[in-house]
Amino acid sequence: KTVSLRAKAEQWLLKPEEVTVGRRMGQGAGGVIYHAKWRGLDVVAKMLRPEGEREGNIKRQVARNDLINEICLLSHLRHPCLVMFLGAVLSPEDGGETLLILNEFMPGGNLEDYFESRYRQLGHPWTAPMERVLQLSIELARAVSFLHNCNPPIIHRDLKPANLLLTASGRLKVCDFGLSRVKDQAFKTGTYRMTGKTGSLRYMAPEVFQQDPKYDEKVDIYSLALILHYICLGVQPLRNMSGQT
Repeated sequence: KTVSLRAKAEQWLLKPEEVTVGRRMGQGAGGVIYHAKWRGLDVVAKMLRPEGEREGNIKRQVARNDLINEICLLSHLRHPCLVMFLGAVLSPEDGGETLLILNEFMPGGNLEDYFESRYRQLGHPWTAPMERVLQLSIELARAVSFLHNCNPPIIHRDLKPANLLLTASGRLKVCDFGLSRVKDQAFKTGTYRMTGKTGSLRYMAPEVFQQDPKYDEKVDIYSLALILHYICLGVQPLRNMSGQT
């Protein structure tokens, strides 16, 4: 898989010395997000978690495969409501590959922090103005519609507020395609995993949770509906449920 990836990488392969990695901005089960500089631009660098850090139940090779999958998808996807892929670094190391993805920097943070910070400040849910609700909802719907109308369709599989980023002007873009799959190629072997920020299960369709091998892009519509609930009311769906929800 890595050999074929490098063979197709002429247009987006970056030199490691061009990237200066800065502060850590966040992390998931298998990856770490850093603020970085590339050719004078503020960018976001996503890479595997260091060997010495605990990765929970996610094995390093699985996390590596997710990162490769994200590169393969993002390198040929372009849409105003998807976070822009800028390139990747593939450098030999210990017989393997050190993978680093560069995406555009989104100074507005993610949608979950956007709503939760207002919840904490007010002490009660913050309800966005209707114009803002419509804008966020339309941009999310456009992103999902674009993915599902690709040929073949692309299933994101991890839609949630933490994976919806905001520009400086508040425009919404979808990110994190590590778990995305092309329709009819997913779940022919193995079982389903949900990676990323704690709380992913809250937006997961029942058929995904039950590891049904025949589900399709409609699982993204389920997640989209729960996110719209969040955008309209300013309250996480099933907020009072305990556990990994």
